[in-house]
Amino acid sequence: MQENKGFFLGSLIGVGVCCVASYLALLLDWNLVMSSVLFIIPVGGIIFGMILGTCAKRGVIYDNQVYSTRHKVTLGIFALLTPAIATFIDYATCFVDYSDEINRVFNGMHVSEAYDIGFLDYFFIVYFDGALTFSSRGGSDIEINSVGLAVAIYVLQYVGAALTAIIYLSAVKDMPMCPSCGKYYKSKEVDRFFEDKTPDQIAAEVGTALSREGVYTAHNKKSGRAVYLVNVKYCKDCRSGFIEIVKRTRAGRSYSTEQIATYNIGASELYKFQLVQ
Repeated sequence: MQENKGFFLGSLIGVGVCCVASYLALLLDWNLVMSSVLFIIPVGGIIFGMILGTCAKRGVIYDNQVYSTRHKVTLGIFALLTPAIATFIDYATCFVDYSDEINRVFNGMHVSEAYDIGFLDYFFIVYFDGALTFSSRGGSDIEINSVGLAVAIYVLQYVGAALTAIIYLSAVKDMPMCPSCGKYYKSKEVDRFFEDKTPDQIAAEVGTALSREGVYTAHNKKSGRAVYLVNVKYCKDCRSGFIEIVKRTRAGRSYSTEQIATYNIGASELYKFQLVQ
């Protein structure tokens, strides 16, 4: 448990963020739990899964423990709980004002007092009554009465949340690992270079700086015009790692990256980057 505290904390934070997202969506009259595209793509569940998977992945990286089947199973359980919690949030924040209008700002009486119904009654009335309304491209509303379709949409949210969360968590498998202890390398950007330098010139400057005594001094780390990045991937426990030179090229609004060169380093070089003592 202690070695996976980051994973559990990240998963719990993910559930909390999902709850906040669900409530904010309700304020906009958007029920995430019943959001779907073409009745079969569980948009709400996918959003929940993306949030959970991202937070859990950050936790695994913080723990510096390689994820395993138990992580996926545990995250799947968290993901299955999230739509249920979001459903309860829908009920808990449903208030009826004196104009008989539903609001989410706790104005008036709670729906349980206004209509004398409990959570299960509310759940079946709102989610499984089969009265669904969808908007077409032309702007007109299409009403569909199908209890079976409502149940399918609801169940698919759970499936979408679990699968998406696990897929996002699985992205950590592409991260570099220390060959000695099997833990994930930590990463730190230590330098940037302008585009007027060649990769060979950059490698020469980095090598020269490392050969000197003392701490490595960055050249243009705060420059926004830089396209060559110098990153250090390192393991604090084994005091080893490698330097990675990456070429970053703007592609529209995003960036594409290309690895130019890598150089293995030991504790003495890591010390110069102030990464180990």
